[in-house]
Formats: sequence, C-alpha cells, structure tokens
Amino acid sequence: MIEIIKRIIEGIVIGCTIFTIIGIIFCLVNGTDTAFGDPDYGFVKMAICSMVVGLGFSLPTFIYDDQKITKPLQTLIHLSIGFIIFGLVAFYAKWVPVESGIKEIVVFIILSILSTLAIWYCFYLYYKNEARKINDDIRKKQNKN
Repeated sequence: MIEIIKRIIEGIVIGCTIFTIIGIIFCLVNGTDTAFGDPDYGFVKMAICSMVVGLGFSLPTFIYDDQKITKPLQTLIHLSIGFIIFGLVAFYAKWVPVESGIKEIVVFIILSILSTLAIWYCFYLYYKNEARKINDDIRKKQNKN
C-alpha cells in the first residue's frame, strides 16, 4: 500500500513539474503571461490532466517488479499504458493540434514519443546507477567478511 501511495505521489509530482515547465516555455516563447495563449484555457483542467498523465506513467511501473517478464516487454507494457493514457488525455484536453491538420498532429505525436523516451531513459540511467551503487556496497561488505 505504501508503494502504491509513493508511486501516485511520484506520478502527480512528475506530471505537475512537466506541466509547469512546458507552461513556462510556452509563455516565454509566446511573450505572454497567458498559458498557451488560449483565453479558454482552463488551468485547473490542464493541471488535473497533467496529473492523470503522470499517474498513467508512474502506476504501470509495477510491471518492473515482475521478474518473469523480460525487461524489453516490461518497458513496452509500461510505455504503452502511459502513451494510451496520454493520448486520451491529450485529445480530451485539446493538447493535440487537431484543427491544424495531419502534419501538426504527426509532429506532436513524434515529439511526445521522443520526450517520453528521453524522460524514461533518464529514469533508467538513474535507477541503473542506484543499482550499481547498491551492488558495490554489497561487494564491499562481502569482501570485509
């Protein structure tokens, strides 16, 4: 139960952080203090959508606890669930530029996939480094005995 709560909080924090960073970037690029330049923009709706996306990527990480499934399949399942939730939320929140045409939609999807893979890779490197540190500590303790 504690692990579920931890992953829920982690997902919300990551979703909100990414939401805030993207909002700041859009405001700076557009030279306005109105998020995304849309007068109908609903901040609360967008914040909740960002939290849902964060949860969509954090909760499926339980798949990595199942040692019977290969790492590539775990990654595929994890990211597939996250992308499905992201896609549904993105269309609901109107993050996808549907009115701009197919080219912009494809660019949005490609950039979303690349961004997600970059974030996933950073987490992969972080946890790989943590595992290395733990293994080094174990080896040091074994060598002392």
